[in-house]
Amino acid sequence: MIKKLMVQSISGQMRRLANYSVTRQSNIEMDKVLKVIVEKDDSNVNSYPLVDNFNYLIYEGTYFVITNCKEKIIGDTVEKELVGILKASWDLEGHRIYETITGTYTIESMLTFGLKNSGYDFIVDKTGITTSLEVENFGDDSSFGLLKYILNRFECECEIIDKTVYVAKQIGRVLNKQIRHQYNVKDAVKEMDTSNFFTHIEGFGAIDEKTGKYIARTSYTSPLATELGIYRVAPPVRDETYRHNDSLYARLVRELNDKLNVSIQLTATELAEMNLQDIRKGDWIFVILEPLGIDVRIRVIEIEDYSNEDLDPVFTFGTARKSGKKIISNLNNSSQLITSVIDERGRIKTQAIDQDNLVINLEKAKGQVREDQVVIGPETKFAEGYDPSHPNIPLANALQNGLMSANDFMKLASIIVDDSGNVQVKIPLASSTNNGLFSSSDFTKLNRIQLPADGKVIDLSIFIQKINELEETNEGLKEQINNLEQRVELLEQGGGDDA
Repeated sequence: MIKKLMVQSISGQMRRLANYSVTRQSNIEMDKVLKVIVEKDDSNVNSYPLVDNFNYLIYEGTYFVITNCKEKIIGDTVEKELVGILKASWDLEGHRIYETITGTYTIESMLTFGLKNSGYDFIVDKTGITTSLEVENFGDDSSFGLLKYILNRFECECEIIDKTVYVAKQIGRVLNKQIRHQYNVKDAVKEMDTSNFFTHIEGFGAIDEKTGKYIARTSYTSPLATELGIYRVAPPVRDETYRHNDSLYARLVRELNDKLNVSIQLTATELAEMNLQDIRKGDWIFVILEPLGIDVRIRVIEIEDYSNEDLDPVFTFGTARKSGKKIISNLNNSSQLITSVIDERGRIKTQAIDQDNLVINLEKAKGQVREDQVVIGPETKFAEGYDPSHPNIPLANALQNGLMSANDFMKLASIIVDDSGNVQVKIPLASSTNNGLFSSSDFTKLNRIQLPADGKVIDLSIFIQKINELEETNEGLKEQINNLEQRVELLEQGGGDDA
C-alpha cells in the first residue's frame, strides 16, 4: 500500500503523482522534510512536468515547498530527486520583521510581534511556561528565526497546523507503550555526540564610542567544566546590540552547547500488533534494550516514515536538554530501578509494594478502583483550595485532550462568533479534488453548467418543458416518416388503392 502524493504548481494546477517513493522526517525542533524520488513514465506524463522548484508536494494533507530538485538519467528514462520543506517554515523564513523591541514581554506579546503580517496566528497553552522575560533588541530577523528564539527563551515547543502555531511547554504524550529488544525492535543504535561540546564562552556587547571600552562584557562557564574536568572554549558571541551584562549573560547560557547529546535510533516492527501506529514525535514511551543497558521511558525526538506502508518507521529517541552526567546517570539508575519494580508488561511488581505501609496519593493516582471498596468519611481532609465537587480537569487544546478531545477542539476552533453574536463556520470550499461545502463530484457536475456572459438568470424548469415539447414533436415526425415509407413501398410494388 502506497500513501497518496499530489503535486501542485504555484498557479494552482494540481495532479496526482505515480511511480514514486517518499521518506518523511519530522522532529521536535520544527524540522519537517519530505524526500521524494519520482520516475518519469506513462503513468505520470501529465504530473511529472509539475515536479519543479517552488511548486508544492501535498502529502497526507500537509503542504511542502520543493526547495531542491535534481534530475538524472536512469537507463532509458529519467527521474527527479526532490527535497521539500514544510510550507509554514518556508513562509515564515521568507517573512521579515525589521523593527526591534526591548523590555519585559509575555510569550503572547512576543509571538504577536514576531508573526506580525505573516498570515499565521497562534494559540498558547501557558501551563508551565514562564510568565514573562526580558529581551533586548528583539526583532530584525525572519519570523521563523524569531519563533525559534521565543521557543528557546521560554523553553517550550510548538506544532504548526495549517496557518496556526500551537505552542505548549512540551508537545507529545506520556504513553505506556513499550519497545523492546527481541520483541518488536531491529537495528537499534545508541549514539553520544561530543563533537560540538564546550564548557566556556565569552561575550562582547556594545562599545562606548568615547572610551573605546565595552559597555557589556561578560562570560559563562558551565558547571560541567568542574564535574567532568573538561575546559573547552566555544567561539565567542560578538553582538553590539547588547548594552547590559544580564541580557548578554543569558545569551551566553543559551548559546553554549554544554550538553552530551545521547540518542537511540531503532526500527520498530509489528506496529499493528503492538498498537504502536499512533506514536508521534514528542511522545514518551518505554524503551528496553538489554544489550545496550537501556531500560527507561524516553522521548521520541524524530520519526522517519515512508510512503510504502510495508516499510517500518525509524524512531530516534533522545534527551538532548539534560546535562551529560545526568543523562548517563539516568540511563543507568533508571535501568536498575525500573527493572526491580516494573514487570515486562509495564506494571508494578507485587513484591515491590510495602502493603503494610501503603500510602496512595489520590491527587496523582491513576487507574480504577471498585466503588464498594472506597469510603471517604466526614473527617477526610483535602488540600487547600481543592473542592472534590469541582474536579480540576484541564482544558483541551489542539495538542492534548481535556474536557473534550483534541479533535473536537479543532472542530470547535473553526466556529467563529462575530461582535454581533452571529456564528460563522469556516468550511473549506469544494474543488475538483477536495470535498467542502459539497462533494468534489458535485463540484465537477456544476462546473459543466455554463451561463451566458451577460449573467442572465436561466430557469432550468423551462429547459425541461422545452425538452418535453421537442420529444413530443419528434414522436410526431417519426410517425409521419413511417407513413411515407409505407406508401413508397406500396408504389414500388405496383400501387394500389392505399398508395
